[in-house]
Amino acid sequence: MKINALDENMEDYQYFKGYGEPNPKLEKLKEITRGKIAMVFSDEPVFELKPIIESNKVDTVAKVGMIAPKSVVVPPGPTGMDPS
Repeated sequence: MKINALDENMEDYQYFKGYGEPNPKLEKLKEITRGKIAMVFSDEPVFELKPIIESNKVDTVAKVGMIAPKSVVVPPGPTGMDPS
């Protein structure tokens, strides 16, 4: 969805108005970014931000088609889990 200007009837109009008008140059970012990403804009040095960002990472459950970042070994025998 391309936004040319803020709509005064938007639910969060007052909030977004504080950030100024949309910048058309940022539309190019949509073309080069895919999937779940985060952009952090800050005046703080990266070595101070990195530990803060990493401490807020959360483990999630695996989904179909995902590749495990670590090896998972299930020993033979009863697991107590349904085979499906």
